[in-house]
Amino acid sequence: MSLAIEIKNNEIILVDAKVNKSKVQVRTALSFEFSEGLINQNGIVDTDNFALILSQQLSQFDKKEKSCNVCINNSSIIYREIFVPKVDEKRLPFLVRSEMMSALHLTPDYLMDYIPLEEVVKEGNRMYRVLAVAILESAIASYISAFKKANLKINTLDTATNAIIKLVDTFGISEVEHQFIVADVQKGQLKLYLFDEGVYVLARNTRLSSSLLEDTESAVEEVVESISKMNQYTFTRNDKGIQQIIYVGMDEILGDVKERVEQILNIPGKILSESVKKEGLTDFENKHVNAIGVLLRK
Repeated sequence: MSLAIEIKNNEIILVDAKVNKSKVQVRTALSFEFSEGLINQNGIVDTDNFALILSQQLSQFDKKEKSCNVCINNSSIIYREIFVPKVDEKRLPFLVRSEMMSALHLTPDYLMDYIPLEEVVKEGNRMYRVLAVAILESAIASYISAFKKANLKINTLDTATNAIIKLVDTFGISEVEHQFIVADVQKGQLKLYLFDEGVYVLARNTRLSSSLLEDTESAVEEVVESISKMNQYTFTRNDKGIQQIIYVGMDEILGDVKERVEQILNIPGKILSESVKKEGLTDFENKHVNAIGVLLRK
């Protein structure tokens, strides 16, 4: 069994799953919220309190394992799509770091990593398109400290975007020849991941002004509007538009969102949990996808 923990700005998702090659069987899962302000761009503000909250929730798991895989999905992570010259792979980390520091005016105390996306040609030059991520070194230290206080060792640290990319690759969602969106519909925000012929293109994050639970109608309208804007954007890239949407997130609302998008925008879609069972992903809720993605290996 493997333990995955997704950390949002005010929510934690715990997933205990059995992972075998490309098959994932969720054994136990739970989620809980905590007060706003406990996490910010500097990481975990109060590591003692965070460790206490985490330990209390972990007590519900019948597990002796003391290691975990963590998905950071909050404001302490910075994403940036960049293009760097095609060079020897050993030089790529330096180029990515230099480009990130220059583009975002980051200080040297940021740690950086990147996900290679594709090789392209720009103005006659061969380039790599990469998704770069940055996080303060002190933020990483705060996560390690908090988990250590909760008697947990972090095996891997990952991001939500990379978790989605791995999920799409592992379960055959990327094996298409059209543009599609993975729409992560959460209680207070919407994240849209655009893929073109299976290759990740970009992500857009929108904070919803209406609550999906308290004012469902208004929130659904906001989601539809955001998807419409993303669809319009795709025509600036090519003439294909969005041909399918994969929905993840809050199960309570996904059916309503899917139906409304199909009615208004005429874009077909499917809810992830209903379409991947035969691919080896079972017994999970759609809000668990980032935690599950962390457990996958490319």
